[in-house]
Amino acid sequence: MLNQTSKKVLCTCLKCRQNDTEGVGCLISKSTRTRHRKQEKKTAEINSTLSSTTSSLSISDILSSSESESSILMDQDENIDFLHSNASEANIISTSFDRPEENGLNESSSLLDNMENLSSGRDDCFFNIDESDLEQELSPNVIDELSELSESSADNSDGIDCYDRLKNETFLLHAHILSWSGDTPGLTKLMQLTGHNSYKGCLFCDIRGIYLNHVYFPTKPPMEKENEYERYDPENLPLRTHRQFKDLIFQLNQANSKRERKELETEFGIKGRSILFNLKAIHFPNSFPIYLMHFIYENIAYYMFKLWTGTFFNDNSDQNIGDYILSQSEWKIIGEEMHQARKEFPTCFGRPPRNIVLYHKGYKAKEWAAWITMYSLPLLKGRMPQKHYKGWAKFVNAVRLCQKLSLTSQDINDIRFLFQPFYDYYEKEYYQSLEEWLSTMKLCFHNLLHIADSIENTAIFPLQEVKHNSNNLAYSQPDSEEVLRSPSKRHNLRQSELKKIKEHFSTTHNVRGRKLMSFSSFGMKYGRLQTKKGHQIGSKWARQNQDWAHNNYSVLVIMEVDRWSSFPQKTPEFVLKKFYGQVEYYLAYEFDKVTYMLAYIHWTADVREDSAGLISFQKFGAHEFIDAFAIDHCVGFFQIKTTYYVIDKDVDYTDE
Repeated sequence: MLNQTSKKVLCTCLKCRQNDTEGVGCLISKSTRTRHRKQEKKTAEINSTLSSTTSSLSISDILSSSESESSILMDQDENIDFLHSNASEANIISTSFDRPEENGLNESSSLLDNMENLSSGRDDCFFNIDESDLEQELSPNVIDELSELSESSADNSDGIDCYDRLKNETFLLHAHILSWSGDTPGLTKLMQLTGHNSYKGCLFCDIRGIYLNHVYFPTKPPMEKENEYERYDPENLPLRTHRQFKDLIFQLNQANSKRERKELETEFGIKGRSILFNLKAIHFPNSFPIYLMHFIYENIAYYMFKLWTGTFFNDNSDQNIGDYILSQSEWKIIGEEMHQARKEFPTCFGRPPRNIVLYHKGYKAKEWAAWITMYSLPLLKGRMPQKHYKGWAKFVNAVRLCQKLSLTSQDINDIRFLFQPFYDYYEKEYYQSLEEWLSTMKLCFHNLLHIADSIENTAIFPLQEVKHNSNNLAYSQPDSEEVLRSPSKRHNLRQSELKKIKEHFSTTHNVRGRKLMSFSSFGMKYGRLQTKKGHQIGSKWARQNQDWAHNNYSVLVIMEVDRWSSFPQKTPEFVLKKFYGQVEYYLAYEFDKVTYMLAYIHWTADVREDSAGLISFQKFGAHEFIDAFAIDHCVGFFQIKTTYYVIDKDVDYTDE
């Protein structure tokens, strides 16, 4: 966060001593001195560990830095590369580069001299800044060097010489900052805007807010003041442009007095020229994506919960009268059901659900995200009027799409056409163009209308969400085979299990004429499976303690089935189909001198999917042996009364 003091202190790090003509050091802010010390310590550590590093970096060395939050997309033909950098709240994130020399890394910590993060996979460098030191910190330390790195000149003096190990040649590397992400206060300072509490609080369009103790952003004014304010079309908002930003800043600079400038700042929503205009690849406002963690998880989810519990309007309880409000007794049951189900979800889901009634004030972003995408629909179904359930379901499905690690053009269109009707529904049902309910139209709800465009302009939201996912590394590890893991023991199959073994092999082998006694009644029983994707999946047999152990054995299974199995006269056509069940145990079984990895599955009965995409079933069905490789990943079975709801956190699975 921004520090309120700007007291200068003496810094005696190597960089400051070199910059000082007397070699003593420089007077800088405390936060900057702390950063310098950390950088000096990091450089010393790298020098001690990478002293034998060669003098050149290959493209593969750069691209293999998958853990870094900076993302480099290489284009050697034009020597143009793109560097994504984030701004979290008011913390500016710059990537430090080090060019290793034969005797180790340089002492300098400048962007062009330091490539440690790209070469070693370290995180980006976060550092706090004083509000008064914003431009001083960004220029010349960051902006000037990024400009030099991105611009090319006739003599190719700018950029970084890099070595291509495959082609055995050097090329000139250029990197362009494409976007800065962060919460609204942080971006407000970066972009030199008046902020989300001003009349022009939206970063992306020229909608003018309406003041009622605070500024709110409905597209339709209250009926009582319909002639006083402008109406806006949610599907055709007056978007801001880069050219417009420049023109308005020019008008600000032409103001004849401080008073006139202040009035123009209020009218435009802009306080001045941001230093980020010096970066040619930055486009205002498209280079500043919406940060979903703040707008959706920590704001919208919380406000919707307060609306549904009848606690949104603090000062006047008479305003909490919507038909979307559930009774306290209903919420008490919902909270208890969340608490009772906490062990029925796999550990890969993260923290088990907490009673939302008791602990919602302590919820962090991940818990609100889980509430939105996994728990809210099953718990609200049948309790909330259908129109509100369907309206909320549009929001849930849009958020699940936003969480995908890879988005198609169709996905982005789906996000747009889900958020748009949800906004229309929300404005109609929760605001109703009534002045007394104007406070429901907070800026976070308005921003839903810009999320699809934001994703289209700057790709998937924050990179830190995907940095630890090995499937998204520039050079990821190759897929391994499935592995059965302990506990294990020799298993004597019962007669009923032997029949299931024969049924399983009858689909791939001619065993119809073979007697049951010809099948071995022994195999090695295992408790856990590691899939090709690295998922760790347990079994009911391995769940030793029902009181505290999680259910890691409810699974999604992908198998090929004949589309025309009910029509024997038709040519078989095999398609992939999803099934759900629970793993009883795994079995290494030898058949015809070949060992097979099998899983003994307790299938669910037929599943149903409602209009919101919620999958459910009423009971479990038969047992069957299947090939273990057909198991894809863990899911959760959320039992509410007599119905089981399938909870799947994996939003990236497709049937293709």
